[in-house]
Amino acid sequence: MVEPVEIPATPEQLRLEKKEIVGVCLLFLIFRWMMLFWFQPAYSEFAQYLYPFMLLSDPGYVGQYGLQPALPFIDYWLEYPPVFPWIALGIYRINMGIFGTGGGGPTAFADAVSMFLSAVDLANMLLIYMIAKKVLNHRFAMRCTVGYALLFFPLVVSTCYFDSLVLCSMLLSLWAMINGKAALAGGAVGFGIMTKFIPGVMALVALKYLAKKPEPGDPYKKDWGRLVHYFGAMVLTMGVLASTFLIVRPDLLEMPLRVTLARPGWETFRAIVEGNYDVGHIGPSDTHLTSDDYCASISSPYMAAVRGQKLDNVREPIRELFRLRIASRFTDNCDYIPPPQDSLKWPLLIVIGAIYLIAVLFSPVEPSPLNYAAVTCITVATGFVYSSGWSPQFIIYMLPLIMLSLWPRVNLFFAVALSVVNFMEMPLWLFYVQTPADPGKEFLAVVIVLRTVLLCIVSALAFYNMSLQAKKPEMNY
Repeated sequence: MVEPVEIPATPEQLRLEKKEIVGVCLLFLIFRWMMLFWFQPAYSEFAQYLYPFMLLSDPGYVGQYGLQPALPFIDYWLEYPPVFPWIALGIYRINMGIFGTGGGGPTAFADAVSMFLSAVDLANMLLIYMIAKKVLNHRFAMRCTVGYALLFFPLVVSTCYFDSLVLCSMLLSLWAMINGKAALAGGAVGFGIMTKFIPGVMALVALKYLAKKPEPGDPYKKDWGRLVHYFGAMVLTMGVLASTFLIVRPDLLEMPLRVTLARPGWETFRAIVEGNYDVGHIGPSDTHLTSDDYCASISSPYMAAVRGQKLDNVREPIRELFRLRIASRFTDNCDYIPPPQDSLKWPLLIVIGAIYLIAVLFSPVEPSPLNYAAVTCITVATGFVYSSGWSPQFIIYMLPLIMLSLWPRVNLFFAVALSVVNFMEMPLWLFYVQTPADPGKEFLAVVIVLRTVLLCIVSALAFYNMSLQAKKPEMNY
């Protein structure tokens, strides 16, 4: 294979490149932080879901009920692993030190968490730049970085959800694999899995390329020690992060995995085939919430505290049923989750799994930066196509991979196209189309079909792009 001739940058060019990326990053962070104090989202997971749990950790608040502070995965569980709840708890404690009991209220808490996640998204931008520069050059890297910064949903996600932190672990793992830092790549994935389970798919990318260490005269040389370091660091990181909770409350630590495996699908093709048009919230039904038998399984002091609190939501006081849903996290009883009816689970796994396996097996063998990015894009997209559940914030995982895996202008076109389809789902369908009387089935079905088609096209183009580069390495965008 003829390697492309790369002209090294001069010291002056490197200085100019650093100035450009630093300037973009400063503008990005200033813009994000200014927007936080002006833009109030229609829904914020931090204000409307996490804040009541944080309030229960406040000695000044729970003391009036004669209770000790309640801590995540020690007194209650949440539907995702413990890393982010404890980060959020640390941010709430900082707010307590500034504002006193209550931490300044749900809006102040949400703004503080969003400021932290904006800084994390700045790290995402830098990782995108460093990966894209490895894929091609500084010009391509700046296009990818600025394109990501100007897209709509990274802003929405960092102000409403914590997926920016999960994305950071995936991008860090991808950058580390490209640079041969196997232990760092595995540790990043381990951290990501203990934040949300999605980064686990990065292990498939490692199995494809990480053990390959081609040298002149030996393009198929292997270094199996890299995989040992990768998976060793991943398991070690997960073990360290889980150790305290495994000792104190292993029953609560396993709840996110139990719930993930048990919950019915939502907002996907598999979900609508089974007639499920809800948004994937996990909680007892109204029947369970008003059942004395179910409520008796919940620790009664905490039940009283949650029921008695007079918290203000961003828009309105928290409803009684939502308080009871919060209280349901103080028991490992999740019998309210109905058995999933998923007739397509195994047929789709066979079909999509076979297509994915063929794509990975026939993808170029060289562990180049483009091939790493493209296989990651294909892996994540395939996972979402097959998944029984999709939440609109999941788009944050696809946007950088689309930018990195496709050629200029094409990558931005598909990133914008996927964003438009996602916008149709949230906020259009979520807040305007669906009503208690009409779930907007036809509208949601159209969105799901469009999203699935786009993910398939992006995967095909990523495969085509790395195949083309393997045949014509001298080609420049």
